[in-house]
Amino acid sequence: MKKSDKKFKRKCIICNEYKEKTDLIRFIQSHDTEEKENDKNIKIFGRSFYICDKRECLEKALKSKALSKYTKLNTLRNITKTIKEILNSENN
Repeated sequence: MKKSDKKFKRKCIICNEYKEKTDLIRFIQSHDTEEKENDKNIKIFGRSFYICDKRECLEKALKSKALSKYTKLNTLRNITKTIKEILNSENN
């Protein structure tokens, strides 16, 4: 198997399923800010976690305590705001 044939899989923190990186949304918690990675070519360093791009996982993320495990309190508000924006954009 060539290195280029290898598909990297990451785990959704909500449903605990392993999926390809393209099927997940990556949330990065850098030293002072929180960002959502939109462009797959840009490498942003920092502590990160993944959530499925499925509506069910995003809604569960807002209700569960899993986000607080992976983030600090001040960035938790930013992440929940970002998830709500994603859900609202899907409705329109």
